[in-house]
Amino acid sequence: MKIKNFKLSKKAMSLLVAGGISLTPIHGLGVTDNSYNPGTFVKMVEQDDSLDYGEYIVKEGDNLSRISEKICSHLRIESSTKYWPVLAFLNHYPRVIKEGDIIIFPKSSDRLIELNNQLQQLGWTSKYKQMNKVYGTKQPKKKISMEAVGDILYNIYGDEVCIDEDFIRLYLKVSGLDNKYELTSNEKMDNDTYVDLTEWVPTIDELYDYEERNKPKTK
Repeated sequence: MKIKNFKLSKKAMSLLVAGGISLTPIHGLGVTDNSYNPGTFVKMVEQDDSLDYGEYIVKEGDNLSRISEKICSHLRIESSTKYWPVLAFLNHYPRVIKEGDIIIFPKSSDRLIELNNQLQQLGWTSKYKQMNKVYGTKQPKKKISMEAVGDILYNIYGDEVCIDEDFIRLYLKVSGLDNKYELTSNEKMDNDTYVDLTEWVPTIDELYDYEERNKPKTK
């Protein structure tokens, strides 16, 4: 099925321009020179303060929601899939991507949040969802064995941490898998689930930074 593109109204375009959002192609779209492995962020771009956009190298199995979570962790903000519209807007979606392609994103977390809010306010996000049928029927969570997940995490982190239920749930949350999987005590682990759990492995610092940022506030 061919997907039609849609254009922003003149009012929406003027508001985006007023907000400093580029409407022209941004340098970085395309395929890498293989200097960086899939699933990584381009350090050379990150270290160049003259550039407003970072670059992420697409890994097999990536989609915009998954990449949104990775960027959140990279920018040290709460992990969320909700910034996929920013990625769709900046990277000329809908389009087909493959491993090795570059996805650009704002290097500033404030800019990422601001742009996401502006796209929602202008109706760009809702139009995109309608025209591209984003979010189909909600699927039930898949059951996975807590013991099996614990074994995987022990193989990753070893004795550096206590692999208890709280740590396992923290790992799923930071990895963006808590909405996809439900922990049980009697379900087996299949290959697809193993790939999901190990596709992106946050560091111990990233896990504890996330936990610290999301602690309930006390008066």
